[in-house]
Amino acid sequence: MKWILATALVLVAMSGKGEDKMRPKDECQMILDASLPIVETLLEKNGEFFPTGAYMSSTGTILHLSFYDGREQPPSVAVMDGMKSALKAMASKAEIKAYAILYDVRVVPPGKTVKQDAIAIDLEHRDDYQVTVIFPYTLEKGHKPILAAPFATAKKREIFVQSPNNRPEVIRPPTGEKPQP
Repeated sequence: MKWILATALVLVAMSGKGEDKMRPKDECQMILDASLPIVETLLEKNGEFFPTGAYMSSTGTILHLSFYDGREQPPSVAVMDGMKSALKAMASKAEIKAYAILYDVRVVPPGKTVKQDAIAIDLEHRDDYQVTVIFPYTLEKGHKPILAAPFATAKKREIFVQSPNNRPEVIRPPTGEKPQP
């Protein structure tokens, strides 16, 4: 049995009369700010974490996301694939604005020469914003994570592959030609 778990985090993006619409980057930052402390807590408690996520609903509510496929120790890729599948389904119905998937990686941070543990956060917004933010970390005695300065890398679109209004893009033929069916 597979489970997708979504629980509300008590954060709502600014929206409504008289308020400026938030930029995609700002909405992704809100999701990052809501989800990173969860991973820090998991690291402190367990010394590790399974991939987890969060998303912003179309109304601006931020919800936590996880995936369970029935196995006690599922591969991280299976957990991430399960979350992506759920996010794609929600995106196709215009139920979400943006998401974050957080997972553990080993990277060589800029200016360093040795790989170290890091929290990678894939962020994607329906309005054509996507990035992976990476927080290198070390664990102090007792598993308290110490995060180093983050850095970002480019990310390809995975969930919001259609236009921002979730309709397939219309490709118009050059003048004088008939559209292909």
